Amino acid sequence: MSQGVELVAESGKSLERIMAQVAEMDKVVAAIAAGAGEQATGLDQVNIAVNQRDQATQQNAAMAEQSSAASRGLSQETGRLASLIGQFKVGRAGADDAVVTLGAGSRVPTREAGQRQERDASPVREPRRQAGAAPGRQMSAAARKAAPEAKGWEEF
Repeated sequence: MSQGVELVAESGKSLERIMAQVAEMDKVVAAIAAGAGEQATGLDQVNIAVNQRDQATQQNAAMAEQSSAASRGLSQETGRLASLIGQFKVGRAGADDAVVTLGAGSRVPTREAGQRQERDASPVREPRRQAGAAPGRQMSAAARKAAPEAKGWEEF
């Protein structure tokens, strides 16, 4: 019987050791579960950041596409403008008159067009003088021709 008591006592000690080890394993499993939870939280944050980067990349791609389309449109408009400007040719008709030639072949003296524009813009004009001519000297034919348009200027 004493042997039976000893066996029961040893069994009790073995069960206590097993329970201590089970308690230790429970702590380790709890630490593993906490670590897994932290990793899950970290992965969620990484996933959110990756989604935000993806959205930013898509927005950048859309803006780049819009910029490219706007650039192509501007390039086409520039080509059209250059084509329109190319229809004008500036040359000299005489010593004093520059001429603008339109693409269709019609010629417009710029001096005459400028005079018309000046007459329409201001009712009182100073008489035209020959380049380099001092006031009080004889007026050129062009200046005499322009002088009647400037009536009333002497009053000032």
